[in-house]
Amino acid sequence: MLMAVADRLSGLVRRTDIVARLGGDEFAILFENCRLAEVSQLIQRIALDVKKPIEIDGREVSVSCSMGVVSCPESGTDTERLYLMADQRMYEAKRAMGNGPAIA
Repeated sequence: MLMAVADRLSGLVRRTDIVARLGGDEFAILFENCRLAEVSQLIQRIALDVKKPIEIDGREVSVSCSMGVVSCPESGTDTERLYLMADQRMYEAKRAMGNGPAIA
């Protein structure tokens, strides 16, 4: 499942973007040289595509996603601070939307 989600995410972003698995079922995407409006469009597309069923061993499995978005330098420039802010926003989105796709 994780490999299928990783492949799906990699296919949705631009060639200049970076998709990384942080651990467990958490991924991060670094959108390089991208305006916030452009990122908004990309993450909406990702949220819709990630929830499409994935076939594993002949069975369809669905997943959901919650996303926390930060922008550099608007949200700061310290890597650890940006990571913590994104993580906090992701959990806020998760609480606000239950188990569906959510973005904060």
